[in-house]
Amino acid sequence: SLVWKNLNLIYVYTKSPGKEKDQPPVALPKKSTVRDLTIKVHKDFLRNFDYAKVWGPSAKHPAMRVGLNHKLKEEDVIEIHTK
Repeated sequence: SLVWKNLNLIYVYTKSPGKEKDQPPVALPKKSTVRDLTIKVHKDFLRNFDYAKVWGPSAKHPAMRVGLNHKLKEEDVIEIHTK
């Protein structure tokens, strides 16, 4: 929506391994990274972060394995893996 774009926000989805994407989506500022999402979801996830898998516009292929600096795009689905 126009309001959403004017707020400079995107929305992304999180998911658990082997499950469908979680609802509701998470709102983040445009140009956010996996690190930004991880901090928003749970600070322990950042401390124990191993990698993330991404499906959607920012991924070159489904379930692309990425690190904390990967830039997210609207409607991405992210699965965070911890050590």
